[in-house]
Amino acid sequence: MGFNFLAAGIEEIMGPSDADSLASLIRANVPGDPPISKPGFEFCMRDEIGWSWWSELQQHAAQRLGDDRVQALLAVDAWTGAYLDVDCDRLLLWPDGEPDGDGSEGQPTIEVLGHRPASFFSRILRLLGIGRATDAEPDPEIRGMLDAMVSNFGARDGESGAFQIASLPRLIGELDGLLRHEDIEVNEESVRRTLAEYENDDRIDDDPHIQCLCHAWLTARVASDNACPMWLLK
Repeated sequence: MGFNFLAAGIEEIMGPSDADSLASLIRANVPGDPPISKPGFEFCMRDEIGWSWWSELQQHAAQRLGDDRVQALLAVDAWTGAYLDVDCDRLLLWPDGEPDGDGSEGQPTIEVLGHRPASFFSRILRLLGIGRATDAEPDPEIRGMLDAMVSNFGARDGESGAFQIASLPRLIGELDGLLRHEDIEVNEESVRRTLAEYENDDRIDDDPHIQCLCHAWLTARVASDNACPMWLLK
């Protein structure tokens, strides 16, 4: 399994009820009324990237350039947010309401995930053949894999259930800088040529941070050119 970045209107990535609910939450809480709707438009790269690749790109960027130069890149975790045309550092929205307590709760367990309607994690369970509303005990191997995925690549501590939003223009600027740092020219032809170097079966899993960088840059540019968000959702 993998995931990919999506440049699309909100109505193209979720059902009408969920789309209306999240759109209302965004419009009520995100300054500047950024475009989030573009009916009929969706762009997604043909090949998926690995679950861990976004995290690996974040770590690589922070190590090479420093956290302060890639704040937008570090602002959103895989599967839990979107980049919009906003001028802000980072926003958290709570579609199901902010949790009680001090925000230090750990990541959800697979038992919780299997009973959260319309959640990203319930979609993972369905992809693996585990019903969203079933009481059946999942296979231990699947349980372990999902727990590890959630812990390593899902929302950070205290943010389970939050939807993360950051700036698409700032992200593009940071991705431009990363391309230059990797001696890749900042244009579509050069980025696609770099990706093509990994199409051979012998290199398909090499340099995940470079492949992820190319996927993110191409999709972010499409999102910007078409006035729609870039989503990090399964």
